[in-house]
Amino acid sequence: MNFSKVTYRIYFFFSELYLSTGVTHDLYEIKVEDTVNRVNNEITESIGTEEENTMTYTYILQCADGSYYTGWTVDLEARINSHNNGTGARYTRSRLPVRLVYWEPQQTRSDAQRREAAIRKLARKQKEKLVMGTSGQP
Repeated sequence: MNFSKVTYRIYFFFSELYLSTGVTHDLYEIKVEDTVNRVNNEITESIGTEEENTMTYTYILQCADGSYYTGWTVDLEARINSHNNGTGARYTRSRLPVRLVYWEPQQTRSDAQRREAAIRKLARKQKEKLVMGTSGQP
C-alpha cells in the first residue's frame, strides 16, 4: 500500500471532520499526525519489515590457495559470481577462482551476520568439519 495515499485519505477524513465539527486547527493537525503514525505502524506490522521477509545466507568459500572465506548474502548465486569476477571481497580477489563449499539459510540479515562472525572465529579444523558435514562448533 502506498503510504502517501493513506496519508491523503486520513487528511481528507479529518478535513471533513473539521468542517462538520469545528475542531480547532492545532488539534486537527495533532489528530492527523497521530492517526497517520498509527496507520503507518499498523501497515508496517502487518507486512513486516524487509529484513524479516528476505531470506539470507551465510556461506563458506574455498579459495584457489585452499584458504576459506566466510560471508553472508541475500543472493547466493550472484555473490559467488561477484567473487569469481573479482568484484567480491578483497580477500578473494587474489585467490581466484573460489568455490562454494558450505552454506546455510538464515531468517534475517542479523542472524546471517551473527553466524558469519561465529564461523570466522572457528579454527580451520572446525571449519573443515563444518564443510564436511559434522559439527564444527566448539
